Amino acid sequence: MITNGQAEKVPVTKRESQKATLMKLVNKRVNTLWQEVESEEKGEKDRRAQGQDASNSPDLNLLSRTDVCSLYWDYSKDSYEVYYMGQTIQGARPSSFQSIGNSYAKDSYDVYYMGKKIDGARPSTFQLIGKGYAKDSYDVYYMGKKVQGARPSSFQLIDKGYAKDSYDVYYMGKKVQGARPSSFTLIDGGYATDYDNIYCVNKE
Repeated sequence: MITNGQAEKVPVTKRESQKATLMKLVNKRVNTLWQEVESEEKGEKDRRAQGQDASNSPDLNLLSRTDVCSLYWDYSKDSYEVYYMGQTIQGARPSSFQSIGNSYAKDSYDVYYMGKKIDGARPSTFQLIGKGYAKDSYDVYYMGKKVQGARPSSFQLIDKGYAKDSYDVYYMGKKVQGARPSSFTLIDGGYATDYDNIYCVNKE
């Protein structure tokens, strides 16, 4: 059984075209890509709905409107502290703090994802790629976690969780074994193909 987040490789035989093989895969598995998206959105709403620790939350009664600057949906700051969803980000520097997008942010010395410091990330070269991916001059990250072996100089987003560099293809930050980036193409709904194989994501 293929675990969640892994891509299944299906050989294309001489008797079957890639299109025919793809149709068999579609009939075999119900595509749940949008369920994944809806689940992520629900999780984000649930996190925002959770109670916040009052001891770490800014006292808005003590702050003027001009003292609180909204940076992005989840980040804010005043003259002395930076906050993620109302909780103080320890060590963050408000004078240089900026949101990058996709819950990433950085200041002069550190990079953050969802309010947590990313160890080893380099803020001077850190930039958002998109769809949860980001990179600096030495590493690639997916949802704040380092993508092992990924090459930032050639790394590029495909879509629907897929990305690639000069030598490998990745899905949700995990390497797709055997996939060829030079011919790798997204079909639709979590399915993709390269020169030899068709790939699908098993959500079961």
